Amino acid sequence: MHHKAAPDHELSEIPNQSLSARLLDTETALDTETAPLKRAPPLEKPNSVRQDFLKHIGLQISDSIVNNLFAWRSPREHAKVAAYAKRSVAASNSVLHVIPLSAAIILLVLFWMRYWTGATSDNATSLQFAAKAHELLMQASLVDILVYIIRAQALKDYVPLGALSGAAKAPQLSYLWSLDFVSALSSPTFTTRRKVMFAVSISTLFLMTAVVGPSSAVLMIPRPGMLYSNGTTVRYLNASQGDLFPTSFDTNTTALNFTQQHKNVALTIPYKSYDGAMDRSINGEIWRDVTLGDSAMRIVSISSPSEPWREPDRYSIATIPTLLSVKQMGRYHHVNDDFQLDTRWTMKTFQPFVLTDCIAGQTDSADLRYLKEDGSQSTLPDSKDVYNRATRDRNRAHSAIPSWPSYWLSSPHGSHSLVGVFGNQTEEAAVITVCTISPYWWLTWTSLSPTEVTYIFKTDDPPDRSAMTGESLQAITIDPGIESLQWLGVVEDPAAGANDSWYEFTKPSLAKEVAASLSSLGEPDWAVKGFDYMQRNGSVPLMNFTVHATVTGYGYGSTDISIRLSLAVIIAYCLIAVAYVIYTVVTGHTSIAWNSPMEIAILALQSKDPGDLGHISVGLDSMETFRRGVGIRVSAMTDPKTGTVDEKLELVFQHDEAQKTRDLKKIVRGQAY
Repeated sequence: MHHKAAPDHELSEIPNQSLSARLLDTETALDTETAPLKRAPPLEKPNSVRQDFLKHIGLQISDSIVNNLFAWRSPREHAKVAAYAKRSVAASNSVLHVIPLSAAIILLVLFWMRYWTGATSDNATSLQFAAKAHELLMQASLVDILVYIIRAQALKDYVPLGALSGAAKAPQLSYLWSLDFVSALSSPTFTTRRKVMFAVSISTLFLMTAVVGPSSAVLMIPRPGMLYSNGTTVRYLNASQGDLFPTSFDTNTTALNFTQQHKNVALTIPYKSYDGAMDRSINGEIWRDVTLGDSAMRIVSISSPSEPWREPDRYSIATIPTLLSVKQMGRYHHVNDDFQLDTRWTMKTFQPFVLTDCIAGQTDSADLRYLKEDGSQSTLPDSKDVYNRATRDRNRAHSAIPSWPSYWLSSPHGSHSLVGVFGNQTEEAAVITVCTISPYWWLTWTSLSPTEVTYIFKTDDPPDRSAMTGESLQAITIDPGIESLQWLGVVEDPAAGANDSWYEFTKPSLAKEVAASLSSLGEPDWAVKGFDYMQRNGSVPLMNFTVHATVTGYGYGSTDISIRLSLAVIIAYCLIAVAYVIYTVVTGHTSIAWNSPMEIAILALQSKDPGDLGHISVGLDSMETFRRGVGIRVSAMTDPKTGTVDEKLELVFQHDEAQKTRDLKKIVRGQAY
């Protein structure tokens, strides 16, 4: 049906069938007891929900283009609904929030899933543009929520003029320290509770508009150094765990030899790292073994607590991958097939773990002290006899080695540890050093990392003494009568074995040599021949090794400080947006009115000047002006001659004396003005 704009002087009677007309007629009849009043009809048909939705998402231009194609559409402004109470409209207006909210949730899911994108990343530039688009959408969402809060209070009650300006200044962060905001917080228009709620909500929304952009970019761009599981293989050995990792060695043992290690190492490279979280240094060496050839190198890790002011009391913990585990991973066929510098293979198995602690500088033959596994000291039983046994061979000391052959005994009180007694001759007297060696099998991860020239095998860094647990450690007992023990503690470098710093080199060298000797167990070829799952014999307790292939590349899930802060911001945005969408959809309360400074200015044009503001045509700089309460009200003007009611919305001041004589009402949701 075509509509034609009515001239300004044309009046029409409102049909009684109109619900809004009947409401007006009823109210008027109560006051005048006359026939229903005549009301000037809108110049045009009120805006449809579709038009309001297009305005809300900023696509009014499309509707304007369509309107210009049809001559019968009026170019004048339609009547518009100031506030809706309709769930379908609220749901459609929520689209502005659903799109950025969905993107934010996707970013959170990618982080929590630790999603891996690939070994390389060449889409960082494209993602920066996507992050910028996401930033603009989130800012639009937050500004819409901010405007809704201010608009709802202005329609329901009065708000300070400084608070109303917040809707026009969003998302300018400078509003938070402007005269407008400070005046609003000190205005008597707000109660204390409303001041707190206004300050918290507005400050949060303004700050969020400033930080959601960088947070989105930080979370959206994949980070390097992320790990991805690229496959798992299980291999079975024709031997039991007890055969491969024995926990007891007596004098009949031939597999454990403490004299062979120096002969098997063809090349050593110093190795050093620092664990800041545990405040300890990780020293050691990179070994190239003769038995492994040039294609593999092992790292001997030696941990000591970083307490330089207590240097003599420092203990050492050494660990090294066993030759068995090295050959298991080295013969894993995918290593050669999938050779990549960013790939790492890991396997959890037992590795030697040796703790060594010494007390140096002892000269009292009747009170030789040793250290227990927990670090406490105790006196060796029969100290004088031990002292005599340790010093009886002093004349057999090699001229290049300033120490005597060591004397070994089992740790007292039923411990599995070994106690070694070492002697040095000074000008004054013999000086005794007592070292406690506690060997274990440690269930830990071993990694194979390819480089451009070789493969590097390494175990996890050994834990601190206080972090040692029985769940991952199996104690090893070594008979002190094993003859090759006499070679432990022999320092081949005369400078390293100097009397004034002898204890520094004893503890790490002892731990390193014992760990290296244990790492050679299970090395023969028969022990590394694997069996497939179908070849397992149920009567034979086979040992299995599980090899995991891990690729290092780009992905999500990093825990850097910047990532955590960005997560907090995006989670906060999601909570705010979800709460707002749920509230509007459940209540149906939504509005698109006065979303821009221009619309607020147009509203002010048709409002009455209170007359006591002073010179306001150029701007405002008085705190008292910003503190004054304003609200949006319906002004009903009745023509005394015709009885026609003309309603329009105005921006009115709370304590304006002239407003008391006017018929001002609050808006009715769903009604067009």
